[in-house]
Amino acid sequence: MDSESRRPRIVRRVGITALVLVVLALSLYGAARWFLAVPLAKRLSDAVERETGRQLEIVEVGLTLAIDPIVTIRGIRLANADWAKSDHLVAADRLAIEVSGPRLFAARVDVKSIWLVNLDVALGTDAEG
Repeated sequence: MDSESRRPRIVRRVGITALVLVVLALSLYGAARWFLAVPLAKRLSDAVERETGRQLEIVEVGLTLAIDPIVTIRGIRLANADWAKSDHLVAADRLAIEVSGPRLFAARVDVKSIWLVNLDVALGTDAEG
């Protein structure tokens, strides 16, 4: 066999290998996002309710895996006190928090940026002031 006839087979094998690796990487990425984000919403809601006694609603949690990961929460609403006029103390269409990835390996959370989209805060006082 000459090198001309082997070249198409080698190119095809490299292409198939690259395709398999890309599909595997995308599958692992999707699984990591799902397994990390879904429990995160539940843990966050439970922790806020335990500490404040108020219900935290979260529509969706997303995770962008990068050197500095970003946690994105869509449709976030924190219930207001029973006596308040407004149903929610805080509501936002989107909350994104970027943390320092290298610091996570040292078990430290270093918040680099916080973005809030369509934030609504309803402050009020009760009858006693």
